[in-house]
Amino acid sequence: MQNRFYRCPRVFVGLIALGIVCGTASADESTKAPGLLDAALFGQLTGEAGDAAEDIWNSIGFDGQIDVGYTYNFNHTSIPGAPENPLRVFDVFHNEFTVHNVILNVHREANEDQMFGFGFMPSFGTDSSITQGNGFNIAGSGGMNADLDVIEAFGSVRLPDELSGVTIQFGKFMTSAGAEVIASGENANFSRSFIFGFTLPFTHTGVRASRGFLEREDGEDQLELALGYANGWDSMRDTNDGHVVLTSAKFSPVQGFNTSVNWFFGNTDQFGVGDDDSFGNLLDLVGEVDLTHFGLEGFSTLLNFVWYGDENVFNPGVTPGGYSDYWAFAGILKYEFENPLSNTTDDKFYVAFRGEYVDDPDGFISLLLGAPVPVANSLYDLTWTFAYLPSPLVLLRAEVRYDKSDFTVFDNGARHHQTTIAFNTVFRF
Repeated sequence: MQNRFYRCPRVFVGLIALGIVCGTASADESTKAPGLLDAALFGQLTGEAGDAAEDIWNSIGFDGQIDVGYTYNFNHTSIPGAPENPLRVFDVFHNEFTVHNVILNVHREANEDQMFGFGFMPSFGTDSSITQGNGFNIAGSGGMNADLDVIEAFGSVRLPDELSGVTIQFGKFMTSAGAEVIASGENANFSRSFIFGFTLPFTHTGVRASRGFLEREDGEDQLELALGYANGWDSMRDTNDGHVVLTSAKFSPVQGFNTSVNWFFGNTDQFGVGDDDSFGNLLDLVGEVDLTHFGLEGFSTLLNFVWYGDENVFNPGVTPGGYSDYWAFAGILKYEFENPLSNTTDDKFYVAFRGEYVDDPDGFISLLLGAPVPVANSLYDLTWTFAYLPSPLVLLRAEVRYDKSDFTVFDNGARHHQTTIAFNTVFRF
């Protein structure tokens, strides 16, 4: 499994921004044309060129978040080398303050007005060692992977309408599957679901083309279709001779109602052993409804269903040529309301409840977790989150979560369940 966390010192951020604007220097300085940054700051070119440079600079967006948390597990595991909070994705440490992620997002949208864009998203923190994926070769202390990742690094181009109007991304980009994302502050709950950690990819490295159709009155598209081709799951370097086809469709007929379907198929290499025979099919369905637009002020819901089947000869529990599979469902209900003691609408609270069930009859997930033989299992998750947003830039959360497994995987193998409490702060910038 992999991790997602970001850290970016100011010097690093400054060098990145400088490099993006300045471009690559020519070996022959006598013939090098002045760069955009030169024109904007020192007026070496005409006023028009300086204005153009300023427009390009203003089209680049900078944002990010700092995510810090504390988790206490009443049934924690204390076996050396084993996770203290088994089956969790990022909140794996018991009774410990954790810098989960420091994320920087530098981006420029490719659209009708500007043909070329890019996305660059470095991260630092304990989550980053999980999200890195295959091929991210930065060693940390003790031979472990450093808590550093580059979640996204892609260039994009938006073709003119006369040439189809398609937007193409080339590089590393986040998956379109799932109801949750790597950046904790964008999720209703602090802890991630089993679905997010064990059943879906985090990122893809390859190419993806997308196009919107049927523009609504508010300027948003009712339908968006996408097609991609990538190095398996979470792989900057391909581990086998096959690739994965990425197909997705998003449907938003009216404001406040969004659905998406993702179907990925190909040589996913889920077992990480360079398996050319691991041909998998992933079906992911997501539904999101903001009930405020339909008369229930402050309420929203998010539903996610996932099925994965894999024809894999490396699974000793499945006859070669057969399928190992799993399916999972999660639902989140959220209620947001303004602080009655405040005179600003930016001062808000919300409560969120998540329920989840994962059925793994062939023990597929147990092999991903390192079990020597497949172990069939069912997992349950009930999570309650209370959040306070004193401003749009600050998120404070308290959470209680209960996990249950068919097997005694918690509390040093003595219990079927674990209960945790957590506190989390997210600072956006």
